[in-house]
Amino acid sequence: MDNIRKSILAALILLALNGAVSAQTDSTPYKGPKTSEYPRHELGVSYGLFPIIGIAPFGRYRTFTEFNDLCPFYEGQPVWSGSVNLQYHYHFNKHNALDLDVSWAMYKHQKMVAVENKYRYGSPYLNFLSVMLGYSVHYYTTEKVSLYSSVYAGGTIYCIGTLWTNYGNYEGGESPVMTLKGALHVNIMGIRVGKNNAATFELGFGTQGVLKFGYSYQFK
Repeated sequence: MDNIRKSILAALILLALNGAVSAQTDSTPYKGPKTSEYPRHELGVSYGLFPIIGIAPFGRYRTFTEFNDLCPFYEGQPVWSGSVNLQYHYHFNKHNALDLDVSWAMYKHQKMVAVENKYRYGSPYLNFLSVMLGYSVHYYTTEKVSLYSSVYAGGTIYCIGTLWTNYGNYEGGESPVMTLKGALHVNIMGIRVGKNNAATFELGFGTQGVLKFGYSYQFK
């Protein structure tokens, strides 16, 4: 009987020690990736179909009304060249980001521009260079899929005449004529598919294009 009691006692002691070791192992903090560790920086390039440029005329003042017929949207003409967009996103948490966008588009004017027979431009081409700041909200985010919306505001430089040759002619000048106007873009819904390297698709309204598709790379 003494041997049996000793064996039972030894078994109970071993069980207790095993339980203590298991409890200690379970209480060890998790050392895997923390939810707060996420890529903070993102670079992207995209192409947008049918950018919306020149939503409103330039204004009532003579300096601006000279360029009213150079607004594609106001003139009712689509920008067939599309828009090339370069973007940088800074994610300050998993669901919010500050954005910087630089976009370029080119448009062939449907008329030969003339104002009061004094101001003439020798080229029907216009180039649009937009720089905008934005804010994005990622309302659904997983490791490889993210749904988001964003809004951008900034300015567009209107360059009358091609950038690579001196076709522009304004009051006798030979350099392309440039003027500045406000720019706006709203991304209604975007989707990012991939991890660090991903494809992006966006549906929106503004200077970046109604339908955008591109590539983005995230890094810490």
